Amino acid sequence: MFILQHFSAVVESDEFLQLPLDVLLRFLRSNELHIDAEYEVLDAAVHWLDFDAAARRRSVYDVMATVRFPLIPSSVCTGSLAVCKDLGIKFAAQKLVQDIHGTGCAQSWFTVEPRRHARRTVYIVGGYQRDVGVRWSDSTTLSRVDGFETYLRLWRSGPALSSPRSGVAVVALNGAIYAIGGESESLISDSVERFDPATSSRWHAVTSLSVPRCGAGACSVNERLYVFGGWIGAEIGKSAEYYDPQTKAWTVVESFGGVPRYAMGVAECKGESYIRSIHPLPTAMTQPPPLLSSHPPSDFCPFPF
Repeated sequence: MFILQHFSAVVESDEFLQLPLDVLLRFLRSNELHIDAEYEVLDAAVHWLDFDAAARRRSVYDVMATVRFPLIPSSVCTGSLAVCKDLGIKFAAQKLVQDIHGTGCAQSWFTVEPRRHARRTVYIVGGYQRDVGVRWSDSTTLSRVDGFETYLRLWRSGPALSSPRSGVAVVALNGAIYAIGGESESLISDSVERFDPATSSRWHAVTSLSVPRCGAGACSVNERLYVFGGWIGAEIGKSAEYYDPQTKAWTVVESFGGVPRYAMGVAECKGESYIRSIHPLPTAMTQPPPLLSSHPPSDFCPFPF
């Protein structure tokens, strides 16, 4: 279980290179291996084989059979195998990759399914719908939730929110999804709901925001949910608050940069959140700064935690 849960760290250890073949195969075959993408298994297999190539050449097909090659782009396979020092192992693995990618055969339906912890679903939560040509006031606020299963490339309907909401902030934390605030029929909501796809088939209410917010920015950092600005009543907010799942309470942070903001994009990076926003109104925007830069643009607001 330790190997399965801490695969990335184990692969970097000296103990990994000393593992006997039967133990290696047992966990490389496991559907419970904690990885983000299948190429990590290929890299680990090459690393193990190459460490003692003379003794392990005969095991190359057994080891490579644990890798779900159809899930790895051919170019990524080529890059992973390029670091292999032993030509015998490299050529045997390259031939296997060519056979699988060239013919689309070889592995069973089960083995081309991603491992459980590598499966990803993109969720769209709430929003509104308005037919072409109709008045803005005739928009319909939605409670529906849809999920795109990236490994199957299919859209599926998910459990609906308890009430329709647009302008809702959506954040993922520890595998669960939180729908925060939003607006319906001109009423701004303080509602917060939580959905864990692994353990539940519906949304559950959690502690409400300290103030109703719509169009707020949000992200998760260090096991907490942070929500910034948004419409608060008739005003644009400049406060932030965070939710601690352990205490089940929201705590208000009086301001972040002192500028009212709404409809912003928020991202976490190395314990800081970066906020790219419209502030305070669309007419206040000038020429936008370049987004690709070694330094944050002037209206990015780093918020340390």
